[in-house]
Amino acid sequence: MLAMHALIRKSPYTCYAFAVLSTATALGVRLLFFQETLGTESPFLFFFAAIIASAWCGGLKPGLLATALSA
Repeated sequence: MLAMHALIRKSPYTCYAFAVLSTATALGVRLLFFQETLGTESPFLFFFAAIIASAWCGGLKPGLLATALSA
């Protein structure tokens, strides 16, 4: 039995776009909602989820792109 993600063909552009959008979303959530709540104690908390999701969706290169954008 094939896994579900093996049945869906993704273009490389889709994976890189997902990496950029997930990182931008993490930045937006961080700046808009949690600036006063979290302060500077955990500045990269939301970027970890974006990096993990990008690497899961597209593999190594989109994960590295999300890491570079998060830095």
